[in-house]
Amino acid sequence: MFDEKVDSEGVGEHTAIILLQDVNFGSSFPELTEKIYRKAFRNDMAEMDTWTRTFAHGLNIPKGLAPMSLEEGGEEVLQMVAAYTSKYYPELFGALDLRGYVEEGG
Repeated sequence: MFDEKVDSEGVGEHTAIILLQDVNFGSSFPELTEKIYRKAFRNDMAEMDTWTRTFAHGLNIPKGLAPMSLEEGGEEVLQMVAAYTSKYYPELFGALDLRGYVEEGG
């Protein structure tokens, strides 16, 4: 079963489409997206049977890995946006008020 080769052509395009659909849904329905995310991850993943299922399917995720909270995820995204904006669009950096999201030395 796991020794079978799989054609990976087009995987990037399909992944990009799914990502764009997710971003579009999340930006169109932010309250619903937050409700879904919080409900899906309200239990500690270590308590769920998720690890057993993922290992059975060959996905090796460390047991100590926990989903990021929406607040932590938001901070991480804003840090990436701040880094990108300061490099490629420095004229927008102040207007977007991203000074508090630049990491030390960045």
